[in-house]
Amino acid sequence: MNWTDSRDACVTMGGHLVILNSQAEMDFIKDKGQMFWIGLTDIEEEDTFHWVDGTFFNKTTLPWLKNQPDNWEDEDCVVISSPEKTLNDAKCHEQRYRICES
Repeated sequence: MNWTDSRDACVTMGGHLVILNSQAEMDFIKDKGQMFWIGLTDIEEEDTFHWVDGTFFNKTTLPWLKNQPDNWEDEDCVVISSPEKTLNDAKCHEQRYRICES
């Protein structure tokens, strides 16, 4: 699904896109072998990232892929790559897997 549909699907299931705020969550993602939508976006204000719960994201707390985020062609949503556990901004309309949490 795209990022918005992924966010909405998580809410429908009683949760939200994952907010990475613990080592346990990072360890869970580590061996999945895909790129997943997470609950992080700068859609409201460019280069000001917020989690889906409204919490401000400090870009130094999780590793970004080299030279990211770059907002190439208006990338406003964020994926995490497994097993590298690096973040990358992506176009919100792209189809990706998602990780929900409740």
